Amino acid sequence: MDRYVTKRQRRELKRKKRKRIAIAILLTVVLCIAGSVVVPFAIKRFRTRLSGSSSYGSFSTVESDPISIPDYSGNDYDVLNNGKPNFNAWDLENITGEHYSDLDSLGRCGTPYFKGKKLLARGVEMEAYSVEDHGDGVCFHVFVYNVQPGIELDYTTGKSKRK
Repeated sequence: MDRYVTKRQRRELKRKKRKRIAIAILLTVVLCIAGSVVVPFAIKRFRTRLSGSSSYGSFSTVESDPISIPDYSGNDYDVLNNGKPNFNAWDLENITGEHYSDLDSLGRCGTPYFKGKKLLARGVEMEAYSVEDHGDGVCFHVFVYNVQPGIELDYTTGKSKRK
């Protein structure tokens, strides 16, 4: 059985089709405009966070409160901030996967702590938090001392010798 469509029905179908096309075009334009505003802003925030030059993101204990780093007392490391990383809500919501601080010229990661004008770092601040399980798997914040058994380090000159 063939179905006959009247001229009026045909005009109505064309009108509905044009309306759907117009809505699709309008929605596309709105999304493009929103994307051109939102995406650059988000990229700028993310790049700013990675460069460390913004209030977005966490802070380093070594940089913000170096006096709180205990002197070496025989342990390879000391726990900072009760083992809780300094990551804030922005970090936990926006940084996914593995993220490391910038590497130095020798390819090392961490926040080194140089006491005064010493040439050799006393150690590095390291922190980690597993986002996917809210820190159940990995959650630590430590200062690892730059020490080696049987070696005496001169932090002022950077030289070392056997004890």
